[in-house]
Amino acid sequence: MPSDHPLCHGTCLAPMGNLCKYGIEYLGNQATTGDFGLDTFYFTTTPNDQVGQQLRRTQIHNVAFGCGIINRIPGFAGDAHHANPMSGILGLGRDDPSSVLLQLSIPAVQPQICI
Repeated sequence: MPSDHPLCHGTCLAPMGNLCKYGIEYLGNQATTGDFGLDTFYFTTTPNDQVGQQLRRTQIHNVAFGCGIINRIPGFAGDAHHANPMSGILGLGRDDPSSVLLQLSIPAVQPQICI
């Protein structure tokens, strides 16, 4: 995402050179910092969440999201040189315009989400 994009000036976002960067800490001492960008997200769904129905592919363009470069998740395996090499943090908060839930128009209570 370019540094002059309107979302690059959010709660935990900041322009750095020509790019948009993010950094956030969560309860439990988890933290993540990295690049913030735009991409197309693809989902496979069933109509009306009915099992046995024909699957449908949906795409949503220009979803803003962060790609963690440094992730800190206490208790998750890693070593001194590569802390948490396979980990990531998905923030599902609803209090910022960059929230994935808000961008995808997912209701506050959606128990069928499987990631």
